[in-house]
Amino acid sequence: MQKRVVLASTKDVVDKINDYVLSLIPGEEKEYCSADSVDKSDELLNPAFGVLTAEFLNSLKTSGIPNHKLIIKVGTPIILLRNLDQADGLCNRTRLIVTRLGSSVVEVEIIIGPNIGHRTYIPRMNLSPSDSPWPFKLIRRQFPFMVSFAMTINKSQGQSLAHVGLYLPTPVFLTASYMLHFHEFKAKKGSTFLFMIIKALPKILPLM
Repeated sequence: MQKRVVLASTKDVVDKINDYVLSLIPGEEKEYCSADSVDKSDELLNPAFGVLTAEFLNSLKTSGIPNHKLIIKVGTPIILLRNLDQADGLCNRTRLIVTRLGSSVVEVEIIIGPNIGHRTYIPRMNLSPSDSPWPFKLIRRQFPFMVSFAMTINKSQGQSLAHVGLYLPTPVFLTASYMLHFHEFKAKKGSTFLFMIIKALPKILPLM
């Protein structure tokens, strides 16, 4: 799992792939739901933001923060969305694997980089998107990671990957920067590069 991933163009497609692959993995799953709110300073500026329902806030999704519902199992690969402890190798985009599920913390093991094999605990924390797509600042208390059987092409930048699948359910225009990005994957010294265009979701499993 360390160097294998499926890439997709949008977060919605990534979520569908992650949910599909997770459903095929044996083991008991645990669901973690976030506590969402609007930043108090925004409520003071516009009282209307203070009456937004929890259901509405829970439904909001954007890059840079986890979804309201986070479903994981022991053995699930995840990727960090924040810098937690650079000295211990817990940086944004670090890939880990879940080793134990608690009620308020999750035990994980680093699977890439110089700190590979190091285990630690990750708690929930308040998270907000760096560039909010909404006219208010959402505060989501959730674990600062997402499942990473699949990830967006942008999120994969900087990753050392040897086996890569590309799932495009709809036509996508690949820019020069994307093609350069794939070339950088292929140019990794000592790596065996496998690049596949995946046309049907059930074909994802053999890559794992």
